[in-house]
Amino acid sequence: MAASLYIALFAFAYVVLALHVIKGRRAFKVAVGDGGNDVLRMRIRAHGNFSEYVPLFLLMLMAAEYNGLSALAVHGFGAFFAVARGLHVYGLLKDEAYEGDKRVRGGRYRFRAMQGTFAVIGVLAGTLLVQFVSLQFF
Repeated sequence: MAASLYIALFAFAYVVLALHVIKGRRAFKVAVGDGGNDVLRMRIRAHGNFSEYVPLFLLMLMAAEYNGLSALAVHGFGAFFAVARGLHVYGLLKDEAYEGDKRVRGGRYRFRAMQGTFAVIGVLAGTLLVQFVSLQFF
């Protein structure tokens, strides 16, 4: 099952992002929340955003594969989504700068990452609908 590769890779990425938050909490001496620290807030959001989108994608990918999606297509969706999520993390943690809630620099990587994320989820949702109809009626 090709989707297993992406489950494993995204699990490792999830742990790396969680450890990045923990490291920030220790460095900035913040136990709960972000303590008003912009760097810690961005680390928390990078981890949070990852954990908001990745589970839905993985469920969709597994369902599509179970319904007969080829291994090549699974890898195409998986690779594209991984690049989009990687760009999002990079955008939040390295490219963008904030002063309070106001962005003072960056944003282009995160914008493109969200476009890629929504494109993959949308096309995969369409694929699942086509699979459902074809499995039910043909």
